[in-house]
Amino acid sequence: MGVAANPCATRQWTMDNWLEISCPFCRAPFKIKEAYAHLRGRCPSCGFRIEPIKPKPYEEQKYVSTSDEPVGLIPIDEEWPEPATLIAWDDRPMYGLAPPQSAAPQGAASSSQEADIPGSAPIPFADEPAQPARPSAATPQKPVAPPPKIVRAEAVKEPERPAAASKPPIAPDPITAFAPPDARDKAPPALPAVDILGEPIVTSVPKPQSGPDPLARTQEMPDLKPVMPPRADLADDLPPLPQPKQAEPDLYRFAGGGIDTGQGGAVRRNEIDFEVPPTPPVPPPEPPPLEPHSPYQLSDAELDPEKPPPVPLLMFWTGVWNFAFRPANLLRLFWLTLGFSVIGFQVVLMLVLYEMGGILGEVIGFLIGVGVVFMVVLAGSYAASSFLQILQDTANGADEIQYPDGDWRMGAINLARLAWLTFLGLVGPFLILSLLGCLGYGLFILLTPALFAFCLLSALSRDSWFIIFDPQVLEGLKRRPDVIPIVYVFSLVFLVACLITTFVAMRVTAWFVPVMAFTMAVCWLTFGRVLGRVGYALTEDPRRKRKKKRKKKRKARSAVSAAEPEEDGDVPEVSPEDNPA
Repeated sequence: MGVAANPCATRQWTMDNWLEISCPFCRAPFKIKEAYAHLRGRCPSCGFRIEPIKPKPYEEQKYVSTSDEPVGLIPIDEEWPEPATLIAWDDRPMYGLAPPQSAAPQGAASSSQEADIPGSAPIPFADEPAQPARPSAATPQKPVAPPPKIVRAEAVKEPERPAAASKPPIAPDPITAFAPPDARDKAPPALPAVDILGEPIVTSVPKPQSGPDPLARTQEMPDLKPVMPPRADLADDLPPLPQPKQAEPDLYRFAGGGIDTGQGGAVRRNEIDFEVPPTPPVPPPEPPPLEPHSPYQLSDAELDPEKPPPVPLLMFWTGVWNFAFRPANLLRLFWLTLGFSVIGFQVVLMLVLYEMGGILGEVIGFLIGVGVVFMVVLAGSYAASSFLQILQDTANGADEIQYPDGDWRMGAINLARLAWLTFLGLVGPFLILSLLGCLGYGLFILLTPALFAFCLLSALSRDSWFIIFDPQVLEGLKRRPDVIPIVYVFSLVFLVACLITTFVAMRVTAWFVPVMAFTMAVCWLTFGRVLGRVGYALTEDPRRKRKKKRKKKRKARSAVSAAEPEEDGDVPEVSPEDNPA
C-alpha cells in the first residue's frame, strides 16, 4: 500500500495570493506573497532594499532589556521569510515565437516544475492516517501562434537617367533614406541651406522622362537634406560670389583747345579724363619744444634790449630821492618799516632786561634774543629781495621795478647771497690793511663804501657767488671815474642818518624806534636805486656821442630811367643811344 503525498508540501505556496511588483532601481518584475506585504525585503535581481508595501501600524515593545551585557547579533525578523520570485519570461505570452508544448495529464501527481521545488517529494508519516490525494490540475497551455507570413517584395528597376547628365548623382539623405515610412512623414522641417555669404544654396535633382520615380518621397521633401560643404566638382552649380565694390576714383575733366568740325561753326572740344590720386593726409604739426622753466622773471629792459628806456640827464638825482615814496613802492616801505620796528623794540627790551640783572632778566632776555634772530631773518629776507631786485632792474635801464613774489625761500637765498658777498668783499681788504696798524684801519673805513659797491656790482654782473672783480666794471671805472665820489656821498649820508636815529631810539627814548625804522627803510630802498644807476653808468655811457651820417648827393636821373614801369612789372629797356655812359 503506497503512502499518499503530503498535501502541505506539494503546492502549498501556490495556494496563497501573490503580489506582483517591480524593483524601483533595476525595474525587474518579481512577486511576493501577500502575507509578506507588511515586511521589507530585497530585490532578487540587484539586491536593492524594498520598503514594506503595506506597513503595519507602530506597536510599542512590551519588554525592553536594561542589561549592560552584549546580546550579540539579533536576527532580523522583519524581512520576507521566503525570497521573492522573479517573473520568468516563460510566464509571459510568447506571441507564437516559442514552439508548442504538450499538455500534462490531469491525474499526474507532480510535474517537472514541482520536482525543482525543494520539499516537494512525498514524505511518509507513520502517525498520520492516509488521506485521499487531491487531483492536481494540469498547467494551462497558451495557444500557439501561427508562424509569420513571409512577404516577397518585387524587384524595383532603376529609373532611366538622361544621357546628358554627366555629373555623379547626389547621395541620398541618410536621415530619410533609411528611416521607416512613418518617421519620414513626421520628420521636422530643416532650415534652408545657406553658403558662407548667407545666400541660399539651390540644388536640383534631374527627374526621369517617364516611369515611376522610387525617390519621389525624397524629392518632395528637399528641406530635410543636410547641409554639406560644397565640392569642387559641383562648383558650376553655385551662384557667383558677390565681389566687394571698389570706390570709384574721382575723375576730373579738363577741356582743351577746340577743333573746328566745319559744320556750321561747331567746335568740338578736346576733353581729357584722368584719375587724380587722393591727397595724402597731412601729418599734424609737431609742437615746439618746451623751454626749460626758470623762476627768474625778465624785466622790460631784458625782454626788449634793443629799445632801452631813455636815460635821464641827471641820473643820480632824477628819480632817486623820491623813489621810496612812489605809489608802487609804498607797500614795500610799509613792510620794511614794520619789520625794522619790531626788531628795534625787541632790542630795546632785551637791553633793559640785561641792565636789570638777575636770573629772570637773563632768561627773558635770552628768549627775546631768539625772537630777534627770527625777525632779523624774516625781515632781512624781504629787504634783501627788494634791494637786489631794485639794483638789477635799475642797472638794466628800467624805471619801474618788477618785484618778485613773496617767496620766503627765495628771500632767504638772497639774504645769504648778500651777506656772503659783503663778507667776501670786506674781509680780504681788512686783513691786508690791518697789517699797517692804525693807518690800515683808517684806510679800511674809507674804502669800505667803494669796496662794497664794486664787489657787489661785479658779482651781479658775472652772476656768481665767488667772482668779486669784473673787468667790465673796472673798464667802466676808467671811463667814468666820477661815480666814485657819488658812491661816497650817498653812502655817507645814509650811514649818518641811520646812526643818529638808532642812537636816539636806543639811548634817549624807545618811542623813537618807528622813526628809526622808517629812516632805515627809506635809506635802504634809495641806496639800492643809487647802486643801480652806478651800474648802468659803468655799462652804458650816456655821454657817448653818435656819429653823424653823411648826406649823399642825389644824382640826376635820366628821363628814360625815371619813366614809370609798365603794369606787368617789366623793366623798361634802355637803348645805348639814350644812355650817356
